[in-house]
Amino acid sequence: MHTITRTVIGTAGAAALSVGAFAGVAAAAPGGSVADSPGGFGAFLLTSGTDVAGLTCSPDAGTHPDAAKACDSIRAAGGDFNALSAQANVACPLNYMPTPASALGMWFDGNGAHVVNFSNTYGNACVASAGSGGVFGF
Repeated sequence: MHTITRTVIGTAGAAALSVGAFAGVAAAAPGGSVADSPGGFGAFLLTSGTDVAGLTCSPDAGTHPDAAKACDSIRAAGGDFNALSAQANVACPLNYMPTPASALGMWFDGNGAHVVNFSNTYGNACVASAGSGGVFGF
């Protein structure tokens, strides 16, 4: 229990620092660079189960193993994590191993900046990945 508490506090602290850093990156962008980033751009701290990944979109980068695919899914959903499309033709095992997933960050588009604070519990890690278009696939 002690380790879990430290992990949660560490993740929350990292998320707070990350959101502040992302806001600075967006503010420094010349001319609102949304016009240079079709579909918008953003930066997120993602968790899936006990794993954590950083992700920036436009440019697509970070510690996420497939940043381009994850960012394409986020752009297709307009930065709305509740609207992420599931991947087609993915067969996941039917074992139930609840996998919490979350995203904290900022999304910038033609309508301005939007805070992202998303969380969901998926049936297992495969479902988390497939159900989020690969965003939580790490």
